[in-house]
Amino acid sequence: CLVGGVDDGSLSRQRRNGGGWQIPDYRSMFDELTSGRVPPVVPLYGPVPTNFDPGLGPAGQQLITVCSVAPTTDVELDHSSQRFIDEMMRAVAAVVPGLEDHMLWCDTLDVQFIERWIGKSGGAAVTSGQTPDQVGRYRPPQRTPIRGLYLCGDGAGARGVGTELATQSGSSCADLIVNERHYGMV
Repeated sequence: CLVGGVDDGSLSRQRRNGGGWQIPDYRSMFDELTSGRVPPVVPLYGPVPTNFDPGLGPAGQQLITVCSVAPTTDVELDHSSQRFIDEMMRAVAAVVPGLEDHMLWCDTLDVQFIERWIGKSGGAAVTSGQTPDQVGRYRPPQRTPIRGLYLCGDGAGARGVGTELATQSGSSCADLIVNERHYGMV
């Protein structure tokens, strides 16, 4: 899996050299996105499906699927959507040196296409949008203050993103309920 982010040089050297990312960094990135601007750091998520199933590509070759956070279609951009794609491709090339010299083909999709393709207003690829204040230790817990009310899905408990998060959340929530019923806590 390819996960990374490449900055445009505006981040401090200290932060890039082991200072780590802090919640304000993510807030700043999301502020840029919700204002229709490309952020200084383009976040990437890129599974390599051929690592799991080599049959998905020709022998000796890799298939990389890369995506990034981008403004939804209800946000007015301060430039074309192609700029987001170009910056994402620049970031991928920086994370995978030599990629451009070995790439056989590349297909790109913008948020407008995603909106039409999956039929979701706004084009958000993730069902429930989350802010930096709603992830990691800030994600809502599965047990609520209301006795017998639990939360699960891609926005509660667990770790990760998307389908993996929703699945893990559902499994751990079911375990929580079964254990609490077994011990008479519900």
